[in-house]
Amino acid sequence: MFGSRFFFLKLLLGFGTFFGACTACYFLGMEINPSVRAAEVHAPRFDGETLWIPMAQVDAVSEEEFAVRINETRVRVRGRAEGIAPGDLVEITGTFHSRPATLDLHRVRKVAPQRRRIVEVVSMAVLAAVILLFFRRFRVRKGAWEFRWPTS
Repeated sequence: MFGSRFFFLKLLLGFGTFFGACTACYFLGMEINPSVRAAEVHAPRFDGETLWIPMAQVDAVSEEEFAVRINETRVRVRGRAEGIAPGDLVEITGTFHSRPATLDLHRVRKVAPQRRRIVEVVSMAVLAAVILLFFRRFRVRKGAWEFRWPTS
């Protein structure tokens, strides 16, 4: 299975499986947790569905509702949000209604501004570790890959 025989067929099969899984996740992901934009575009289909918005910026706050912006989409959220001010980053869970496009608030939580930066730094550290470990085990030469076994 791990020999060099039919290497390109195995490589093609591996990449095909990977891209097939990515494509399936793309289409199934919209059903599992649709984005606000997808819910607005296909409003009747997602009417009454629970949406989770991992990060949105608060635009305006009134006593009974507030408005958030997710990328270029602006959404009204019906419900009281204590301690929320314009400019805050929030995580929201709510029920989507198509006419008009609003969310009924289930849960809102303030997101610390540093959280995003920490997640980005950790992700970059993991990527650097993967690349480093890859080149510790493999050497790329012109026309060949060579696997290096640990000597110790």
